Amino acid sequence: MIAVDLTAVFLCTRTIVPHMKQAGYGRIVSIASQAGKEGIANVSAYNAAKAGVIGFMKGISSELASFGITANSITPTLAETDLMKEMSDDYIAGIKERTLMGRLCQVEEVADMVAFVASPACSYSSGACFDVSGVEPNTKSV
Repeated sequence: MIAVDLTAVFLCTRTIVPHMKQAGYGRIVSIASQAGKEGIANVSAYNAAKAGVIGFMKGISSELASFGITANSITPTLAETDLMKEMSDDYIAGIKERTLMGRLCQVEEVADMVAFVASPACSYSSGACFDVSGVEPNTKSV
């Protein structure tokens, strides 16, 4: 889990940074997860790996800012994909209920956020964590 979700991000970043420095420009966008911010029961290694991605992007952003390189993370909630076929209807309903927008995240919404964060329009944000969560609070107001 940590090798795929954290170490791979580190290795890919380490590989591309020299080229970005030489160009004087770059955008590093890593996919983390709401689990890395909030934690989910029974997947502690996943939580730790995704929290590590968020921390790594925050740290590396400070190291690379003077080179014209930004580093940010995207933290989506569970997106509607084929993986959901393995989940119970009750589990999916619980996610929808917890999300104030009352629906699941669409993969296109994550892709749109990545496109924005990687674009010149997002030139003054670095070390940030961009939520794609449908407003998923720990508790709802009564």
